[in-house]
Amino acid sequence: MKPPKPFPFYPLLFAIFPVLSLLGHNIQELEAGAANRSLLVVVIGTLLVWGLWGLVTRSWAKSALLTAFFLLLFYTYGGVQNLSHGGNNFALFIGANYILLPIWTIVWVDGSYLIHKKFRYQENQIKIFNALSIFLLIMPIFQVVSYHVKMRDISMDGILQDGNFSPADLVSPQNPPDIYLIVLDSYTREDVLKEMYGLDNQPFVNALSNLGFYVAPCSLSNYSHTPLSLSSMLNMDYHQNMDPAFPPKGYNDLPRYYELVKHNVVRANLEALGYKTVSIVAYQPIVWNDADVYYPTDPEYVASKKGVSYLTQFERMLGRKTVLKPLFDIAINRQYNLTIPSNYPYEDQVRIHWYLFEKLNEIIEIPGPKFVFIHINIPHPPFYFHADGSIIENPKILSWEGGDSLERLNG
Repeated sequence: MKPPKPFPFYPLLFAIFPVLSLLGHNIQELEAGAANRSLLVVVIGTLLVWGLWGLVTRSWAKSALLTAFFLLLFYTYGGVQNLSHGGNNFALFIGANYILLPIWTIVWVDGSYLIHKKFRYQENQIKIFNALSIFLLIMPIFQVVSYHVKMRDISMDGILQDGNFSPADLVSPQNPPDIYLIVLDSYTREDVLKEMYGLDNQPFVNALSNLGFYVAPCSLSNYSHTPLSLSSMLNMDYHQNMDPAFPPKGYNDLPRYYELVKHNVVRANLEALGYKTVSIVAYQPIVWNDADVYYPTDPEYVASKKGVSYLTQFERMLGRKTVLKPLFDIAINRQYNLTIPSNYPYEDQVRIHWYLFEKLNEIIEIPGPKFVFIHINIPHPPFYFHADGSIIENPKILSWEGGDSLERLNG
């Protein structure tokens, strides 16, 4: 009895590979389910293309190869165009949409015609493409799975160290005050602002002092990254005393410190004293989404609250790698406000901070006692607001924001 012929499932795996690859490369910067909508769209789109070719060719094998060829052109358009931007004038000319799109169309039509007319069924060919599609998915699946396993282990291990601070030893005052921790990420002290930026911040410092605030002179952060600094501060200790795995060996170790920001000694002690926790944070990896009052600030949620038709940053980055890039270049999204320029690189961050400031007045009205954690990212590069709050129309794009990584604007 002859074994059944291998089924060519590789078009579906080829279709989801770029999505999973982008997800795996940026897994620590993304919300859970960030790629779900993209995966659904590419799977449905691939099945439609495959089905249409099946009607034309009456062959699963031939239609699978035609679909794979279509996917190759679909996913490489944006990358080829980006490569042309770094070349000479001729390369820039070829990379223009009105030149490259017709070239891509001709290649697709001619290539599809040759496959349709010249292709002959070969069992080994299908086996090779099936094996290749599985091989391509190994790395992105490993990245996604290993990240979630690591996060689960962090949660199970309980890396929060209570040290000498025991809630049982604390005594609540008769009228406990509300406590606000407002983190202005990368806000620079007065003398450095004057030296580096020529900005005299003394009037602001004097105003704070006149209100009874203590402004520490010559202050320094213990660590150079947001999750390290905040986790040390909120746990009232140095990392080498809290965590035997310190220092982090690389960017992949930062989830440990995100967890230390989320579940920390200060928060645990205040909650034990009856404090309600409130969180509104501009940088997603350090959100307290289990706070008593939590204001989500992820870009998709904020856009939905404003009735904005929205593609996530992940979806926009994926789309700009494909033949749909010209559509993204002409801004297919409705804007939250007409003052946000079309295709603005920091649209998400602008919208998040507008939303954050809108909600601050609501927080004041929440009955106490409450511990409020507010993280504002505006002082942190890149800079997209002028001093008067208006948007910088052509902001400087930071050097670390190239390549395939999502814009790492924090930390």
